[in-house]
Amino acid sequence: MSKLWRGLAVTAVTCALASVGLGSAMAQSVAAGPTVSISAQSHSKPVTGDVFVYYAAGKYSDVTIKGDISGAATGDFAVLYAQQWPYKQNPVQVPGQDAALDVTSSSPVSYSFTASPGLATRYSVEVLPSLQSTTELGGSTIVTVYVLANETASAFKKCGRPICHETWHLYEVVPPSAYAAESGKRLYFYLGLNLSSTGEPGAPRWLYLDRSASITAA
Repeated sequence: MSKLWRGLAVTAVTCALASVGLGSAMAQSVAAGPTVSISAQSHSKPVTGDVFVYYAAGKYSDVTIKGDISGAATGDFAVLYAQQWPYKQNPVQVPGQDAALDVTSSSPVSYSFTASPGLATRYSVEVLPSLQSTTELGGSTIVTVYVLANETASAFKKCGRPICHETWHLYEVVPPSAYAAESGKRLYFYLGLNLSSTGEPGAPRWLYLDRSASITAA
């Protein structure tokens, strides 16, 4: 190899090394965006880890979405987004559920939003530089909140002896979009009975399908 080609080869290697070094410096200079933790809490205890609310049931219809934000700046906004079942539409901002952040120390900033989903809904929180901005600075993962029918029932009357006949009315309030599916389902009546000659017995451990009960359609 001539001296000229050896010189060109050394120059090319030097440029490549310089480019790699410059790329690493640039990557280190880019600040990481805000990090957002998220959790959901309702007035009912989660079942198998799933958070749920009741439809049209006062405070039992509300869910609190909360968490902490690290790495944001004063003047940034935390905004709650919702995506309702069947999750085919893009998430949208929940009206009135946003907060301007006041970062006064290096500690995380806490946030808390309240929502009342009408159907199962996925929630997330994003940090934006302004409420009009579409540029996300950082965001949370997704939490899903499920919605149960609001169920009430008429009271049992005092039972005569030795034979007792009861009529029991069950009321379920469901979202309008769910009525057709829910009203068409078949209902089953389960019964458990404990007897005592000395006082009111405790609740039975097991309930059994009562095949003599008759149930009308909704």
